[in-house]
Amino acid sequence: MSLTSPDLMGEVRRLPYDGGLRLGFDIGGTQTCSLSSRGTYESYVSSQHPSVADIIALSILREGCRPGKIVLAPAGPRIDPGVVMMTNVKRWPLIVTAEIERQLGGGTRVCDVNDMAAKAAGHAMVASVSLIGPEALDQLDVLLGDAYPNARYNAAVALCRQGDLRAVPGVAVSGEGLAREVAPG
Repeated sequence: MSLTSPDLMGEVRRLPYDGGLRLGFDIGGTQTCSLSSRGTYESYVSSQHPSVADIIALSILREGCRPGKIVLAPAGPRIDPGVVMMTNVKRWPLIVTAEIERQLGGGTRVCDVNDMAAKAAGHAMVASVSLIGPEALDQLDVLLGDAYPNARYNAAVALCRQGDLRAVPGVAVSGEGLAREVAPG
Protein backbone atom coordinates (compact mmCIF):
# COMPACT_ATOMS: atom_id res chain seq x y z
CA MET A 1 0.00 0.00 0.00
CA SER A 2 1.57 3.30 -1.08
CA LEU A 3 0.74 6.36 1.01
CA THR A 4 2.39 8.89 -1.28
CA SER A 5 3.86 9.09 -4.75
CA PRO A 6 6.64 6.55 -5.36
CA ASP A 7 8.76 9.28 -6.99
CA LEU A 8 8.59 11.47 -3.86
CA MET A 9 9.56 8.61 -1.54
CA GLY A 10 12.28 7.56 -3.98
CA GLU A 11 13.81 11.02 -3.65
CA VAL A 12 13.60 10.76 0.15
CA ARG A 13 15.31 7.34 0.23
CA ARG A 14 18.25 8.77 -1.78
CA LEU A 15 18.93 11.44 0.86
CA PRO A 16 21.70 10.93 3.43
CA TYR A 17 20.70 9.79 6.92
CA ASP A 18 21.19 12.06 9.97
CA GLY A 19 20.43 10.07 13.14
CA GLY A 20 20.47 13.26 15.24
CA LEU A 21 17.73 14.99 13.25
CA ARG A 22 14.22 14.81 14.75
CA LEU A 23 10.95 15.83 13.10
CA GLY A 24 7.65 16.41 14.90
CA PHE A 25 4.25 16.73 13.22
CA ASP A 26 1.06 18.19 14.68
CA ILE A 27 -1.45 16.61 12.30
CA GLY A 28 -4.89 18.16 12.11
CA GLY A 29 -7.79 18.26 9.71
CA THR A 30 -7.12 21.83 8.64
CA GLN A 31 -3.37 22.03 8.84
CA THR A 32 -0.35 19.89 9.57
CA CYS A 33 2.65 21.62 11.10
CA SER A 34 6.16 20.26 11.17
CA LEU A 35 9.02 21.30 13.43
CA SER A 36 12.55 19.96 13.18
CA SER A 37 15.23 19.76 15.85
CA ARG A 38 17.05 22.35 13.71
CA GLY A 39 14.19 24.78 14.38
CA THR A 40 12.71 24.59 10.88
CA TYR A 41 8.93 25.10 10.95
CA GLU A 42 6.50 24.51 8.11
CA SER A 43 2.71 24.55 7.87
CA TYR A 44 0.79 22.54 5.27
CA VAL A 45 -2.90 22.60 4.33
CA SER A 46 -3.84 18.99 5.12
CA SER A 47 -6.57 18.68 2.48
CA GLN A 48 -4.10 19.57 -0.30
CA HIS A 49 -2.12 16.35 0.25
CA PRO A 50 -3.09 12.73 -0.42
CA SER A 51 -1.76 11.55 2.95
CA VAL A 52 0.35 12.48 5.94
CA ALA A 53 3.19 10.47 4.36
CA ASP A 54 3.22 13.01 1.51
CA ILE A 55 3.66 15.86 4.02
CA ILE A 56 6.39 13.92 5.86
CA ALA A 57 8.24 13.36 2.58
CA LEU A 58 8.05 17.06 1.69
CA SER A 59 9.40 18.03 5.13
CA ILE A 60 12.28 15.55 4.86
CA LEU A 61 13.16 16.83 1.38
CA ARG A 62 13.21 20.38 2.79
CA GLU A 63 15.64 19.25 5.52
CA GLY A 64 17.89 17.56 2.96
CA CYS A 65 18.41 14.34 4.96
CA ARG A 66 16.42 11.50 6.48
CA PRO A 67 15.87 11.97 10.24
CA GLY A 68 16.62 9.53 13.03
CA LYS A 69 13.18 9.92 14.55
CA ILE A 70 9.76 11.20 13.55
CA VAL A 71 7.03 11.85 16.11
CA LEU A 72 3.47 12.13 14.82
CA ALA A 73 0.74 13.80 16.89
CA PRO A 74 -2.44 13.14 14.89
CA ALA A 75 -5.94 14.28 15.81
CA GLY A 76 -7.73 10.97 15.83
CA PRO A 77 -8.26 7.72 17.67
CA ARG A 78 -5.58 5.06 17.89
CA ILE A 79 -7.05 1.87 16.44
CA ASP A 80 -4.05 -0.32 17.27
CA PRO A 81 -0.52 0.49 18.42
CA GLY A 82 1.00 2.54 15.61
CA VAL A 83 -2.30 2.83 13.70
CA VAL A 84 -4.36 6.04 13.81
CA MET A 85 -7.50 7.08 11.95
CA MET A 86 -7.68 10.82 11.31
CA THR A 87 -10.85 12.42 12.65
CA ASN A 88 -11.18 15.30 10.18
CA VAL A 89 -9.49 14.08 7.00
CA LYS A 90 -11.70 11.16 6.05
CA ARG A 91 -10.10 10.62 2.63
CA TRP A 92 -6.64 10.01 4.11
CA PRO A 93 -5.64 6.39 4.60
CA LEU A 94 -4.95 5.17 8.11
CA ILE A 95 -1.69 6.48 9.55
CA VAL A 96 0.42 3.35 10.02
CA THR A 97 3.82 4.13 11.53
CA ALA A 98 5.40 0.83 10.41
CA GLU A 99 4.34 1.51 6.80
CA ILE A 100 5.80 5.03 6.90
CA GLU A 101 9.08 3.61 8.30
CA ARG A 102 9.16 1.04 5.47
CA GLN A 103 8.59 3.73 2.84
CA LEU A 104 11.33 5.97 4.25
CA GLY A 105 13.98 3.26 4.18
CA GLY A 106 16.34 2.15 6.93
CA GLY A 107 17.21 4.03 10.06
CA THR A 108 14.25 6.34 10.62
CA ARG A 109 11.96 5.43 13.54
CA VAL A 110 8.36 6.69 13.50
CA CYS A 111 6.07 6.83 16.53
CA ASP A 112 2.72 8.39 17.30
CA VAL A 113 1.38 10.19 20.36
CA ASN A 114 -2.04 11.68 21.05
CA ASP A 115 -2.14 15.25 19.76
CA MET A 116 -3.54 16.69 22.99
CA ALA A 117 -0.97 14.82 25.10
CA ALA A 118 1.80 16.25 22.92
CA LYS A 119 0.44 19.79 23.34
CA ALA A 120 0.11 19.38 27.10
CA ALA A 121 3.67 18.08 27.37
CA GLY A 122 4.94 20.96 25.26
CA HIS A 123 3.14 23.57 27.35
CA ALA A 124 4.46 22.02 30.57
CA MET A 125 8.01 22.01 29.24
CA VAL A 126 7.86 25.61 28.04
CA ALA A 127 6.31 26.75 31.32
CA SER A 128 9.01 25.09 33.45
CA VAL A 129 12.22 25.59 31.46
CA SER A 130 13.25 28.08 28.83
CA LEU A 131 14.82 26.13 25.99
CA ILE A 132 14.08 28.77 23.39
CA GLY A 133 17.01 30.68 21.95
CA PRO A 134 16.96 34.00 20.09
CA GLU A 135 16.59 32.33 16.66
CA ALA A 136 13.53 30.38 17.80
CA LEU A 137 12.01 33.53 19.31
CA ASP A 138 12.54 35.29 15.98
CA GLN A 139 10.82 32.40 14.18
CA LEU A 140 7.89 32.65 16.63
CA ASP A 141 7.72 36.36 15.83
CA VAL A 142 7.43 35.48 12.12
CA LEU A 143 4.64 33.00 12.95
CA LEU A 144 2.59 35.84 14.48
CA GLY A 145 1.78 36.72 10.86
CA ASP A 146 0.93 33.16 9.74
CA ALA A 147 -2.24 32.64 7.72
CA TYR A 148 -3.55 30.13 10.27
CA PRO A 149 -5.10 31.49 13.48
CA ASN A 150 -3.91 28.47 15.50
CA ALA A 151 -0.30 29.08 14.43
CA ARG A 152 -0.57 32.77 15.39
CA TYR A 153 -2.15 31.90 18.74
CA ASN A 154 0.46 29.25 19.60
CA ALA A 155 3.30 31.58 18.60
CA ALA A 156 1.87 34.36 20.79
CA VAL A 157 1.48 31.99 23.76
CA ALA A 158 5.05 30.75 23.38
CA LEU A 159 6.40 34.32 23.18
CA CYS A 160 4.35 35.35 26.24
CA ARG A 161 5.67 32.40 28.24
CA GLN A 162 9.16 33.63 27.47
CA GLY A 163 8.28 37.17 28.55
CA ASP A 164 8.77 38.43 24.98
CA LEU A 165 6.67 41.53 24.32
CA ARG A 166 6.54 40.93 20.57
CA ALA A 167 3.43 38.86 21.32
CA VAL A 168 1.53 41.90 22.60
CA PRO A 169 -0.33 43.88 19.89
CA GLY A 170 0.53 47.56 19.84
CA VAL A 171 3.97 47.13 21.43
CA ALA A 172 7.22 47.34 19.49
CA VAL A 173 10.49 46.03 20.86
CA SER A 174 13.74 47.77 20.00
CA GLY A 175 17.01 45.95 19.41
CA GLU A 176 17.89 46.56 23.06
CA GLY A 177 14.73 44.78 24.20
CA LEU A 178 13.01 47.99 25.28
CA ALA A 179 9.27 48.15 24.66
CA ARG A 180 7.37 51.16 23.43
CA GLU A 181 3.76 51.66 22.39
CA VAL A 182 2.98 52.01 18.73
CA ALA A 183 -0.12 53.43 17.12
CA PRO A 184 -2.58 50.87 15.77
CA GLY A 185 -2.27 50.64 12.06
